[in-house]
Amino acid sequence: MKRALITGGSGGIGRAIQEKLSDLGYKVFSPSRKALDVVSEKSLRSFFESAPTFDLVINNAGDIHVGSFVDTDKKEWEKIIDINLIGTYRVSHEALSRNKNATIINISSMSAYQFFENFSSYASSKAAVVAMTKCMAKEGIKAYVICPGSVDTKFRKKLNKNPSSHAKKHINDPDMLSPKDIANICEEIIDEKYLVGSSILIRKNDIFEVR
Repeated sequence: MKRALITGGSGGIGRAIQEKLSDLGYKVFSPSRKALDVVSEKSLRSFFESAPTFDLVINNAGDIHVGSFVDTDKKEWEKIIDINLIGTYRVSHEALSRNKNATIINISSMSAYQFFENFSSYASSKAAVVAMTKCMAKEGIKAYVICPGSVDTKFRKKLNKNPSSHAKKHINDPDMLSPKDIANICEEIIDEKYLVGSSILIRKNDIFEVR
């Protein structure tokens, strides 16, 4: 039985992917943040030293801060980079050091390709995840990145903290994706529908592969 690791598994997208992978016959590991904190080297070492090797890793842990570039506290801005980008790097590195043939699926965002006011830390982190994924693929790693538009999850509520006009649009988007839409893309990646290194951009009723 193949084994899969999902970070950020307690959210809507993570749960949908976990259900999909279980249906596909994977043994799924979806640790809590307490068990695997992607910003803590100690937590990472503890988890991976006791965990089995993984055939598939879904980097879904993430956070968002909505605020202006100048007014946002530096630590808050850097925290988003640490979770979304560096956390993805850390987990991927640990997993690949134990199984170089593992498949990596990174969850980015359409914000990696579209830029709006008050989204600088989030968009920067997600664009960097796309770049990192493509570099990984150039090195022979079986890596992919999914870039969804608005998804109907509790994560969107964080946009209410400091809503820009763009954030308000996301909150009230009538064409939001379902978490199951993201899980379905993961299945298609496993089935090798997309080229290694591809970014899969997804909106409601619209999927576009950037190779």
